[in-house]
Amino acid sequence: MMNNKDNFDKDRENLQGMLDLAEFGAKRHDDRRSIEFRIFISYMTLLILAFHQTIKATSLSVEVWQSIGLSLLSLGIHLTYVMWQIGVAVAMANDAWRRNFYLKKAECILHHLSKYPESTFCPGNAEVTVNFGSEKREMTERQLFKEPAPIFISVSNFGELFKHFNQIWNDWSRMFVIAVPTLLFFVLAALFFKKAY
Repeated sequence: MMNNKDNFDKDRENLQGMLDLAEFGAKRHDDRRSIEFRIFISYMTLLILAFHQTIKATSLSVEVWQSIGLSLLSLGIHLTYVMWQIGVAVAMANDAWRRNFYLKKAECILHHLSKYPESTFCPGNAEVTVNFGSEKREMTERQLFKEPAPIFISVSNFGELFKHFNQIWNDWSRMFVIAVPTLLFFVLAALFFKKAY
């Protein structure tokens, strides 16, 4: 009986550890979601104010060199916004990966303990589906528990973010925070050049 109690306590500790890791990933994912939308709201406010001022102006008297400078500055700001959103998307993908991986492990232990409360959990050949963010994989419980902790997407410099642009297409809300400002940005640019020339 003591041996079973020790095993049960060990399973409970493992379960709690995995749930804590999954909760940590989920909390960070939610925090990043709020950051993503705060950046979006701030940038959209800036674009709408610029759009309003451009429409309100009867004519824009700018020199050619000034318009080129303003265009390059605006494009730089917009690219920085897009890269920032890609960075947030990469971080969210990492958090989702961590959350899903450890939650699936915890589910396996919990399922076993609910069916066989007296026995120690031992990974078997039952099939499970694990969502690794960018892909879903079918594997056995034994393979899942042998699988190392998720290897996260790492970005060492600003330029590497371009390689992870595909993270934007994994979620409709991420597409929304990129597509809407980009569309408004080009409408604003067209309106600016029409007024200036």
